[in-house]
Amino acid sequence: MNDLTPATDRPWVIAHRGASADRPENTLSAFDLAATLPIQAIELDLQYSAEGVPVVYHDRTLKKFGLPRKRISGRTWAELAKLDAGKWFDPRYSGERLTTLDVVLDRYAGRVPLMLEVKRRGAPPSFRKHVELVETILGMIHSRRLETRVYMLSFWPELLETAIDRQPGLRCVWNLEHPERHTSAVAERLQRMAGVCVNLRTLTREFVAFAHQCGRPVLSWAVNTLADARRAQELGVDGWISDRPGWLCGHLKEIGKR
Repeated sequence: MNDLTPATDRPWVIAHRGASADRPENTLSAFDLAATLPIQAIELDLQYSAEGVPVVYHDRTLKKFGLPRKRISGRTWAELAKLDAGKWFDPRYSGERLTTLDVVLDRYAGRVPLMLEVKRRGAPPSFRKHVELVETILGMIHSRRLETRVYMLSFWPELLETAIDRQPGLRCVWNLEHPERHTSAVAERLQRMAGVCVNLRTLTREFVAFAHQCGRPVLSWAVNTLADARRAQELGVDGWISDRPGWLCGHLKEIGKR
């Protein structure tokens, strides 16, 4: 399945940063585990290194590596590749390394759809750098003919719209911490998107209905507990993003949703 479907009674299960409750997030080991599960997509985070390499990493700083004042963008890929991306999670994963989008696309895109979240980092003047990152990502996708295997996500709708302008037909998902007001401007923006993703804690039934009226599915994070799953089901969420995709697949099977 590659098309998000509104109001489905069989929600997508999307592995949040891979199987991130069981393995170090955004690493090959987390993605390897997620790829063995009956999921519909793997979500991951992208930022640029000092020379513009799309690096798979979520946080604003390198605090996990003992560098709380340093950012991905201030280090070259050669420097970043030396960092231990697993020890902070569990000593068993010492030696795990950061990875790049280049590696992830080659390793997983033929196996499971990927949801590529472009993180918003820096002040507004950094928009140009983010556009350059998006252009690099689009080039990687196009050269591999993976347009039907990936989605692009961001909390920065203007960046997504720029990406769509660069590559018409690109499937983008607008991330929201809080639901937007049900205005014609929001409805118009949604029409350009493949879907919208809202924090489960702030999502409302009214916004789900609004998005569905616009013909767009709703994704939500993070569905990690029974209470979360009940709320997602009650709200009519179409895509359930989870740090525990293995548990969630088992839960949905148990209640007859799969």
